Amino acid sequence: MKTNPVFLLLLFVVSFQCQIIRAEEVVHKLPVLTGKVTFAEGSFFGYSQLKAGETMKLDLGAIGSVTNAIYFQKGKSSIGVIPLPGPLRIDKIERDPEGNLHLARLISGSKNSDGKDRVIMDILCNGTNGTMWIIQESEIVNSVARLDCQISK
Repeated sequence: MKTNPVFLLLLFVVSFQCQIIRAEEVVHKLPVLTGKVTFAEGSFFGYSQLKAGETMKLDLGAIGSVTNAIYFQKGKSSIGVIPLPGPLRIDKIERDPEGNLHLARLISGSKNSDGKDRVIMDILCNGTNGTMWIIQESEIVNSVARLDCQISK
């Protein structure tokens, strides 16, 4: 059986446009985010209430080292903390046509909303700027924060 050349061309074009990213490749090509809290509501597992102006730095390339908490600071002092129910891991990555990070979802704890504690970080990148939403839930959403981010390679 001979394959139609138009079908092969279409398959090649579709394969070329979709970026297949293996886990080991993702980690080495992810940026560093420096985020500043612009909105926060709730107390993130009862440990702290984030306040506007607090900052955090998150190296997505070293995401495996973030295992128990994310720390925020204002000036030189550490102020806020979001405890994590488990190691932070990449759930989903989408890249733009140039290969730059466009969307990412990081999760700590349960992958599904099954009543167990989890922290979700949704990141939207647009060039060197971005937005991050951090959501903490146990059966319902308990805390949420919005950060404006600067993205560096």
